[in-house]
Amino acid sequence: MKFKKKIGAQLMIAFGVMIVSFSTLFVTMYQASIMNKQTEILLTQTKANAWPCLMVEKTELGSEISGRIEEYHFNLVNKGTGPAIIVGVRLTYKGQVARSWDHLFEIMQTPESIVRSRTFGQISKGVLSANETSLVVDFSDRFEFIDWMKKNGADIKIEIYYQSVFNEIWQIERRLDNTSTSYPLKVDECAISQNEMFTN
Repeated sequence: MKFKKKIGAQLMIAFGVMIVSFSTLFVTMYQASIMNKQTEILLTQTKANAWPCLMVEKTELGSEISGRIEEYHFNLVNKGTGPAIIVGVRLTYKGQVARSWDHLFEIMQTPESIVRSRTFGQISKGVLSANETSLVVDFSDRFEFIDWMKKNGADIKIEIYYQSVFNEIWQIERRLDNTSTSYPLKVDECAISQNEMFTN
């Protein structure tokens, strides 16, 4: 009888130890789950604090005296909270790729009578900090050229791929006319091949 009682007591102790072990394991797993969720929340907050948001904006100002457009340019603006790393730019005219502004004017068959002078920024690579603005191209004070670009702007499209410091990638595109706007679209990768890259 004493032997049976001894075995029963040992079983109770073993059962109690097993319950404590399972309870400890459950608590540990629960704590790990909470920590993982907290880590995910922290990572999401960190990404939000380093989120780039590029947009291509147009400036068009006319003169009341001359009645002509004197200021006409496009800027790349980072309206996000973190740096935007540009990984690829593609410029096309009616679907045909232009590797530079000169190449664009060539495939547009810009008349020789129009002076093709312009000022442009370096947008094919680099980093734009939060709230930073970079010139894309400026046609100001080139009246005939401005008229020509406005006439053909709907057929000119610029695409820009950029990434955050967390390697998340977005794409924006805009036509160089009066009505287009650009909004970032999150993508898996840059879809521009090396032979399509715009080089300014």
